[in-house]
Amino acid sequence: MAFLFYNETPPSFNKTNQKNDQLIFHPCLKAAADKTTYVLRKLKTSEDQQFDVVCLDNRLKSLFPVLESTEKFIRKNSLTLNRPKLTNDLENSTSGLWNSIVILMKQEFSSKFIKTLCEFKFFCCLMLSLHESLVPAFDSKMRVIKCLLKTFNLCVDERQTGLCKRVQDYVELLFMSIDKSSLSDAQMKTYMGIGVDLSIADMQYSVTQNDIPMAKFYENRADVVSNMLIVSSIQLTNICRFTKIKELIMSKVLIELKIVV
Repeated sequence: MAFLFYNETPPSFNKTNQKNDQLIFHPCLKAAADKTTYVLRKLKTSEDQQFDVVCLDNRLKSLFPVLESTEKFIRKNSLTLNRPKLTNDLENSTSGLWNSIVILMKQEFSSKFIKTLCEFKFFCCLMLSLHESLVPAFDSKMRVIKCLLKTFNLCVDERQTGLCKRVQDYVELLFMSIDKSSLSDAQMKTYMGIGVDLSIADMQYSVTQNDIPMAKFYENRADVVSNMLIVSSIQLTNICRFTKIKELIMSKVLIELKIVV
């Protein structure tokens, strides 16, 4: 399978004169997203839920390497694509899949398939990131990072340790790629708010790994008290999460010091 393909080998791009007409979409990823959305919507009434999920899982394993390598190639070569219908179709299919996962996870039976659902959420994040790389925009990149953070928090809460690290590495890299000097005042506030949310997520993950020094590092980096005065976009749920994590860190420190409270 291949999402992007060329008639022969990928052409060398001149970044000042990109030949985007040589870039051709193959529908496999969009089709996979649409098919997965359809299956997830029917999963509750499926006669064999386990079989359906195994099939989805196998499809996911085959698509991840293609998606990751394609997105990396596009970003490395600073490619863009002026084909609104293709990019809109990619965005709409991904949004549909994300919403289907969110709805499905509200149903009790879905807890049996939490690992696969977490992986599909990460898959959606990479699809949105691919879209953003082809049609760059600050708001689009913020959306990708917010979706990654939701996926990261979900993976931490559900103890999906292996996937946690992959999501953490990816969101950190994407966040660091933002050129702060090009941001407006409003964009800078949004950027700072996302940075606090990211530090809180990193903080909680470090606690689950019993890495208290790193948790304290991320706590200091979040600097929630100071940032609350200047950043209005920090999510209230993350402030509550931050408070609970601080309490957990303190209890772990007291246990290490053998102090009984």
